[in-house]
Amino acid sequence: MDDQQNKKRFKFKPISLVYLLLFAVFVYLVIYHGPHLWTILPLFIIFLCPLMHMNHHGHGGHGEHKDSDVEHRREAMKKDLENKDNDKHKGCH
Repeated sequence: MDDQQNKKRFKFKPISLVYLLLFAVFVYLVIYHGPHLWTILPLFIIFLCPLMHMNHHGHGGHGEHKDSDVEHRREAMKKDLENKDNDKHKGCH
């Protein structure tokens, strides 16, 4: 019984403390420095772009999603074009 309860309990991870601290800083900034944040928001977004781009690459971005609908449609279009091209050349031989 104790093993099942221990599995269901939240296990503390050090990263949780970092997230909690970042959230506390964010709340402090919003409450006490809200008007100032609006002036630097565009700059903040620009600085976040490289971080988001690095994270995107870390998860297999830019064409590595083989199971996506876009990839399936692209493959289907290639096959259709190849079939049409082969049909055009059948009468030549």
